[in-house]
Amino acid sequence: MDNLKSLYALFPIVAVTVKTSFQELPINVQDTICRVIREQIITQGYILDNELHAAYAIRILAEMKNSENQEALVTLYNRFRSPLVRCDLGDGKVGGIFILS
Repeated sequence: MDNLKSLYALFPIVAVTVKTSFQELPINVQDTICRVIREQIITQGYILDNELHAAYAIRILAEMKNSENQEALVTLYNRFRSPLVRCDLGDGKVGGIFILS
């Protein structure tokens, strides 16, 4: 996780791989992945500075339903106005997580 910036160009591939295997990962690994993504959202990290990467992050966070992930999803919803990001959030629900309006 220390070399997160070096993953910038590969983030979509990594995100698809993580999303595909997320439910098979141990809970502590799932927690770590979500924590790192939430930290990137809160700090407006470099890796999530564009709509495509934010859309991938949304799909990963939606795999683990908890209040911390929900808050992060709301933050992304408010930060990005594009349909690419909001398509999964626009109906008020992502993977069973209802966002606040």
